[in-house]
Amino acid sequence: MIVEGTSQISEFDFLRIQSLFVKILAPIAESLGAYVVTQVASYSDGRSLWDNETGMMCDIYLPQKNGNFGGIVWSSSNYNRDAARAILKSITNQKLVRAVFFNDQQLIKERLCVSLNGHDNHIHFEINPPVRS
Repeated sequence: MIVEGTSQISEFDFLRIQSLFVKILAPIAESLGAYVVTQVASYSDGRSLWDNETGMMCDIYLPQKNGNFGGIVWSSSNYNRDAARAILKSITNQKLVRAVFFNDQQLIKERLCVSLNGHDNHIHFEINPPVRS
């Protein structure tokens, strides 16, 4: 799993939000035998990932039946829908999650996600900012 964001917010706020993602995602990842990588993401030419600029959005590569992640779309024969379902259930159980986008039609019917163009090869979710104390 990759936690992505860019420096459109202060470094302090980015690190605080990134830490929150790790606290939310690490238990999910551990239960699925996956791992969490945190990074400031950008394209190889230096452009930022425009849809993940706030640090409050996350993309998760799709699980494969052989235990690997990524390199497939939801309609691929080696896509592991049961693992994706478990990921989505774990994500949607988190209080701060506000949106989950993924184009698997079966999981949309189960109301675990909603369709959005460009989300055939990964699960995308967004969280609300935590309340400052």
